[in-house]
Amino acid sequence: MACAVGITAGCGSAAAPSSPPQATGPIRTIHLVFPMTMAGGQNADMVTAARLALADAGGGAGGVRVRLVIDNNSNPRTGEVDKPRSIAAATASAADPQAIAVEGTQSSTGTVAMAPIINRAGIMHVINTLAVSNNLTEGFGENSLPSPKVAPTGRRTIVRIVPQDTGHALAMLQYMQSENYTHIVIVRDDGVFGTELGGLIRTFAPRFGITVMGTQVIPDQDTTPSGLATTYQTAKRIGTQIAISQRNAQYRWAIALPMNPQALQRTLINSVNAVTTNVGFFTTTAGSLENLFAQLSPGIQQHIYSTTFAVPASVTGPDAVLVSQQLAKILGRPPRIYALWGYEGVAFVLDCIRRANTGGHFAQLSIARERAAILRAAFATQNRHSVVGAYSISPSGQTTSTLWSGSRVADGAQVRTQLINTELLK
Repeated sequence: MACAVGITAGCGSAAAPSSPPQATGPIRTIHLVFPMTMAGGQNADMVTAARLALADAGGGAGGVRVRLVIDNNSNPRTGEVDKPRSIAAATASAADPQAIAVEGTQSSTGTVAMAPIINRAGIMHVINTLAVSNNLTEGFGENSLPSPKVAPTGRRTIVRIVPQDTGHALAMLQYMQSENYTHIVIVRDDGVFGTELGGLIRTFAPRFGITVMGTQVIPDQDTTPSGLATTYQTAKRIGTQIAISQRNAQYRWAIALPMNPQALQRTLINSVNAVTTNVGFFTTTAGSLENLFAQLSPGIQQHIYSTTFAVPASVTGPDAVLVSQQLAKILGRPPRIYALWGYEGVAFVLDCIRRANTGGHFAQLSIARERAAILRAAFATQNRHSVVGAYSISPSGQTTSTLWSGSRVADGAQVRTQLINTELLK
């Protein structure tokens, strides 16, 4: 289901000292493909932040007005990203004659399914959400053509503003090492994200003096009632088996969880702790797991560690703090940790439109030429200062950002314990 957000959506001004003049010109659309019923509430905050970014820009840029279209791709049974709905959202975006950008989605499997559809339409595909994968943009190498799986035209249209999975693996392993864990078991899902991140953790573990004792896979692609039941039974069985095999271990050991579904992680964690509490759990995207944390006992929570690219606003600068304060006023509570990435996703697109309009004739171009001009501007991004920190975009569409946050859990909430700059670990 899609809903349109008005041109002046949002309220107030955050990054600018005064409200900008309202944009004029023809209307263009940015599609936000988010699982709006996913547990944890992250996506609603990201949409609110996206609206604020648009309002702070006066409703548009570069001689065009911009409208946000929200495409909900949640599976009605689980709330997680649904692949068929992701494909439908991408198809609708590609058919929209006013579309200039698509953002999302929070699943590598869903994003890979969307990517070729968006690529054929020549629309910029911004990755600003939680679970994404290196192979979306790296293809066969930094200076070669992208993978035809995601870019059948041979032209790159994906721009990833969140750090790479290689950095995620390094951050997780650094966190494990700093907490004196020496042995791990990897439990991943069978999607794109779990497969790649699990492989990266295994590859780099020896560099940190960490022994990988094995990898277990939980299939999670079948979302029918019988498929879900089988998946949860598999998670419980795997968790129990791992715990039995390691409950008398004399070394400090943990389970690495490069996987998406929250309910599966909860099932596995509870099954392990039913046998032994002599284990740590390293999760991958802290913000999406807030719902999971709240449902675990305090005794289990103290053994959970999480890594995320959503570092605190105080780390990325005064603009981030200002936007966070404005969002808190709108929401009536502090924004969830990924909200700033919702803001930056739209702010980045608007900045690309401004830079594409240097000659002042952007709005007179055909839509195909507008889209191409925006892509050129995106790939030319250098030293952009934003609410999520400073970054550039590489020729393969990757961000240069390398900051990660490591957190513990207390009273159902995350407590940041360290910042990790993976540039120093390469």
